[in-house]
Amino acid sequence: MYKHSLLPALLCISPAIAQTAQAAALDEPWLAAQQQQLAQHPTWLKLGHYEKSTFSSVLASEVTSEHFFLAPTGKTSPADELSATIAAMLHKETQPNVSAQCRFPARKHWLSQMLPGFAQALPTVACPEYAAHAAEHRANSLSLLFASGYLGNPASMYGHLLVKLNNDDKTQLLENTLNYGAMVPPEDNKLKYITWGIFGGYQAQYSSEPFHRHSQIYNENELRDLWEYQLDLTQEEVDFILAHHWEIHDKTFTYYFFKQNCAYHIAKLLELAVDGSLLNTRKPWVMPSDVVAGVAGVNRDQTLAKAIRKHQSRQEAFYQKFHRLNHREQAVAEALAQDIEALNQSAFHNQSTLSQQRIIETLFDYYSFLEVSLDGLDPEQHDAKRKLLAKRFTLPATPVDWKAPAGTPPHEAQFPSFIQLAPTYNSRLGEGVELRYRANYYDLLALDAGRLPFSELSMFDLSLLYRDDQWRLKHWDLFRIQNLNVSSTGLPHDGGNSWTLRVGVANVDFACDDCLVAGISGSLGKSYRLNQESAIYGMLDGKLQAPDRERGHVKAGVSAGLISRVTPYWRTSLAVGYHYYLDNTAQHGHSLAWEQRFGQAKDWDIRTQVSYDGATETSVSYRYYW
Repeated sequence: MYKHSLLPALLCISPAIAQTAQAAALDEPWLAAQQQQLAQHPTWLKLGHYEKSTFSSVLASEVTSEHFFLAPTGKTSPADELSATIAAMLHKETQPNVSAQCRFPARKHWLSQMLPGFAQALPTVACPEYAAHAAEHRANSLSLLFASGYLGNPASMYGHLLVKLNNDDKTQLLENTLNYGAMVPPEDNKLKYITWGIFGGYQAQYSSEPFHRHSQIYNENELRDLWEYQLDLTQEEVDFILAHHWEIHDKTFTYYFFKQNCAYHIAKLLELAVDGSLLNTRKPWVMPSDVVAGVAGVNRDQTLAKAIRKHQSRQEAFYQKFHRLNHREQAVAEALAQDIEALNQSAFHNQSTLSQQRIIETLFDYYSFLEVSLDGLDPEQHDAKRKLLAKRFTLPATPVDWKAPAGTPPHEAQFPSFIQLAPTYNSRLGEGVELRYRANYYDLLALDAGRLPFSELSMFDLSLLYRDDQWRLKHWDLFRIQNLNVSSTGLPHDGGNSWTLRVGVANVDFACDDCLVAGISGSLGKSYRLNQESAIYGMLDGKLQAPDRERGHVKAGVSAGLISRVTPYWRTSLAVGYHYYLDNTAQHGHSLAWEQRFGQAKDWDIRTQVSYDGATETSVSYRYYW
């Protein structure tokens, strides 16, 4: 009788006991997580991309995809997201690929390390999609790739960052890379891209492509060098980073050109395995060069890079080979570039077999370079390349050992931001003190490792002048870009037009302190390389400005200049010009600017400047870079 009466009671109690046991199983890891304050742990915040905004101390995730979060309040509450993650991980899911263990393998790995017994309590689930992704993106090590700046595209002026997945079982060109970029509709023009990129009008996400695609784009099509920094990470750290990439590979973020850009998010991905930040925390913006410097240990206590190598662009490979030729070989190469029939002349035949090989291989790279820079070869150039190939087949197949120099890596360049203090003297207005600040990036006299030689890219360059007991604005350049496009070899079609573009506010000349005009100016011309360290140029100049300051609105003129690295510690530039106003031809004048930089440090230099434009102005300045 008792058996029959107890059975219903036991049947009712059993589910309650099971629910209580399940709740206890969930409570135990959550209580352990609370005790360890894991919701505020730096790694958990990195996994959720929780950051404080510029104007708020409240944490919020930068991920904009709602399906990234397991808790309804997960975007703004790391604690709620942690609780929901623990519960979802412990839930038995029968459908493949649905479990939180499949969606968040990096969270699973970290929680298993931090919570005793958590790994053993996890139910068995099937994750074929993640398994396939992990197999495709397996890596023995990771490398940070830096693509040098490209002045032909506003999105690429400061360079670009990628992560390369080094795999011993694949050839280098087939290795995968991780990229991050804005999702820009193909019909958007550059002006819209810049505007929306600055103000957060685009979404962005990570992507994955084989290395050969980026090599083709950067090395071959855009003629940009790629610098590879192999990272000193353990296999566990590599796997942890790649597991998190799976978690966010299809999630979106808001793209901001000056901060939450490719450099920022590539750095955030790598910081999962790094104590501290790879960013320059002294600046409110993020640049690829800052992350490269962080990886190289410039702004940190130790380096994260264990090896550095350079992937040359097609142009750089051609330049390196040409400059490894001796003077006789260069002369023959120049003759062949002018007339391929010089292959049948004594100047070529009198060269040794090795010299003939060196000349032909250099010209092969030359025509490959022209094929990109000219958007294809003409019939005569195709014929020249074919004849070079035929001649090469008659020579020994032994490869030439070029022993090209490695070059100076980009983290050795001068830091991009500076503040300057300069006592000045003006022949009309007297003494003063100039305080100047530039946000980034480099000018013609800067240490230019990893940057385009004989070029300038400056943004937000602000100068204040203290004279006669008051501060005045001397100039403010929104941006100033200059590219001399100097020919490195003197061969036909090597080099292009020299040009400048400048937008900003400045005094109309040095004869007044309160005659500011806003304007846009540009120049177009040609340059000539005197040697590897020096170049001269000549340009036609134009400027639109307002107000006219009793001079005019439209300014035209000519200018010429010299830029030279005299020694590693001394660089100099000299520019002279003549101008007149098209709408007031009675107003005209000439100008001179001679500037010198002394020093070879990345964080400081001393400069002298003598200038004339309506009055003579001299200054000696100290610059501090960071």
